[in-house]
Amino acid sequence: MVAATILLPFGVILVVLYTAVGGLKATFITDYLHTCIALILIIWFTVAVLVSDVVGGVHGLYDKVLAIEAAGQYHIVGNYKGSLLTFRSKGAFMFGVLHCFGNLSLMTMDTGFWQKSFASQVNSTVPGYNIASIAIFAVPWGLGTVFGLTARVIETLPIFPTYPHPFTAAQVGAGYVEPYTLYAILGTGGAVGMLLALFMSVTSTVSSSSIAVSSILSFDLYRTYINPKATDSQVVRISHYGVVFHGVFITGIALALSYGGANMTWLGYVQPIITSPAVFPTFFALMWTGQTTKAAVISPILGLATGIIIWLTTAKSIYGTISLDTTVKQAPALYGAIGSLFSPILYSLIVSYAKPKTFDWREFLRVDTLKDDDSSSDTDTTVSPGTSTPVLGISSSDDEKAAYKSPVTISTQRRSIQDLSLDELEHPFDKETVADLRVWLKIAWAFLIFVMAVTLLLWPVPLYRNYIFTRSFYTGWIVVAIFWQFLAVFAVIIYPIYDGWDAISKSAVGIYGSLSKRKIDAR
Repeated sequence: MVAATILLPFGVILVVLYTAVGGLKATFITDYLHTCIALILIIWFTVAVLVSDVVGGVHGLYDKVLAIEAAGQYHIVGNYKGSLLTFRSKGAFMFGVLHCFGNLSLMTMDTGFWQKSFASQVNSTVPGYNIASIAIFAVPWGLGTVFGLTARVIETLPIFPTYPHPFTAAQVGAGYVEPYTLYAILGTGGAVGMLLALFMSVTSTVSSSSIAVSSILSFDLYRTYINPKATDSQVVRISHYGVVFHGVFITGIALALSYGGANMTWLGYVQPIITSPAVFPTFFALMWTGQTTKAAVISPILGLATGIIIWLTTAKSIYGTISLDTTVKQAPALYGAIGSLFSPILYSLIVSYAKPKTFDWREFLRVDTLKDDDSSSDTDTTVSPGTSTPVLGISSSDDEKAAYKSPVTISTQRRSIQDLSLDELEHPFDKETVADLRVWLKIAWAFLIFVMAVTLLLWPVPLYRNYIFTRSFYTGWIVVAIFWQFLAVFAVIIYPIYDGWDAISKSAVGIYGSLSKRKIDAR
């Protein structure tokens, strides 16, 4: 843990440096490399623990769990017959719902996901996110099952780091289950691997969030409210400052939470309450023309206040006091998350219908992108009537851009995008591309419904009954979970190389040619 305390702050500093210099492109490359390393380590962790002499394989783990239950070591309140091998668990149900809310808000409200979709080609965004939504199950499914049960089996053995004392609730809440289990079975190598996986995860996440926050500070705050006439180089400079600010800010918040006694479980339960209020207002902003600007601003604030009030008052009502110990309980956190997520729907409807106004989707065409130089005037982007304008930061190749452009109308006076009327704005994509976007939208909706139906209904609901896993069912469960991890390797590591091989090869040839030219010039 001392090594983690030293290494992780160093990782944040490293992320700030390469993100500020490399920008969004650096986050794409490092995200890929870090994910590859973390995923390979996850497979190693899962398989190595299972085949170890202590566990004895899939059947060995199953038999050992039955043995400790028969000995009366564990009886989980709220589980069917108190068993560890059942899906009928009130605690697990509440945990699952909480994390469904949390993951929904995480994906919706993390600007890093939006930026990466905007920077991707039109026909790659939806397939990429759909593949990721399937591959992500490789992390919690196999890893959680194996390590959760293994920790229960070996925590009373001399090899466990806490021996002769059992695992405490505080240690579990702090996230020590996996590192302690790895150290007990694999020794120092397992602990080092865990630290490396944690380092990869933290740096990858921080790099994406740094880019997202810096863009918000530079575009949404600085260029919109502080200096509307800022040049591109000024905006880039502010974005660099934003990366540094983000690194310092999150480090301070993390230290404050740590010294205040908050653990990983507390953060996991509070996160849906804090991030969920803007989910439906964001959805309405993209899918409903009736939501007004005031509703989009006010409803998340009221939703956040509602969620926090429900969370704290429920903790006070059930447990008699408000503290870290009571606010981390599942019931208050779940009720607070429900209030945070769904109350903004009501607030948005009330505010919007109190003073109705229809939003014109063409306003999105005013969104512009940075240019490579400051050859323009003091305005950020200038266009002539009839010139296509960039939208939502979507980038494409030079040939594609040329195909999307409409004829430029010659005008003696060029004007800012913000000065043009909506009728003068034109979509940057041609009709065929817009038609493709509509097709991908339908595919995205269909895939969303399918994934939600499987993961929220068809998979867990039939298992939530008076049933304890048999040996054969448990074997199948573990085998499929490990297979899913290897499927994730194909989807996340191998397929992207195959899909982007043309661009990779061209980049490699270009880099080699540039280096060769430098050597010749040096001679």
